[in-house]
Amino acid sequence: MHQTDQMATADLTIYKSKIKADGAFLKAEKMPIPINSPKDDFSFIIDLQSKTGYFSSKRDKGKGDDDMYYFSVN
Repeated sequence: MHQTDQMATADLTIYKSKIKADGAFLKAEKMPIPINSPKDDFSFIIDLQSKTGYFSSKRDKGKGDDDMYYFSVN
């Protein structure tokens, strides 16, 4: 199954965008797996100073309905 096919069923999906110098946003892009999954993924937060972040997801093998996931940026 292709990545885009796997994510097609999710109602909530995480996107990213950049802000230009004039304050306008560039076109939003869907984040890839493993940030997005076939389930609902949302509430993406990243702290650039500590290079860590969190997001919520309803992915399989979680502990409950919506779970918080922690990550670090290399």
